[in-house]
Amino acid sequence: MSPSVSFAYAATGAFLGIYGIASVWRAVAARRWNVVTGAIIKSRLKGGYTGSTFRWDAIVRYRYEMGGTRYEAERVSYGTLAVLGWQRIAERVQAKYPLGKTVKVHVCPTNPALAVLEAGPRTFMYSYIVIGAGLFAIGLRGMLSTL
Repeated sequence: MSPSVSFAYAATGAFLGIYGIASVWRAVAARRWNVVTGAIIKSRLKGGYTGSTFRWDAIVRYRYEMGGTRYEAERVSYGTLAVLGWQRIAERVQAKYPLGKTVKVHVCPTNPALAVLEAGPRTFMYSYIVIGAGLFAIGLRGMLSTL
């Protein structure tokens, strides 16, 4: 494997691993946040091109109150599969959070503008770490074999 390909594997693996660790950490931290009642104020599907790829997104906006101040946010969860832009995933998210639904909102105690509907890591989030570590190891091995 050429050094540039090895480096690309290692860099991609490092990125995925760091993203996975950060996503799991934020999701776990959100479990300890304050929980308040909120309401869905926008829920719709949006489809469009990102470059040459067509993707779907669920636009879910919710309103909640913390310490007498009203806030609005859009984060449903950390490390969601929705980043893939698949229609079925977007439809599922949008159906789960219809307009007007009352929801539990996890609110960061140090920054009440930061909130999430679904706290805690999902099993697939660990795949970012595992795949990232594997790619990094392949890349590192390739780079070391050229020395």
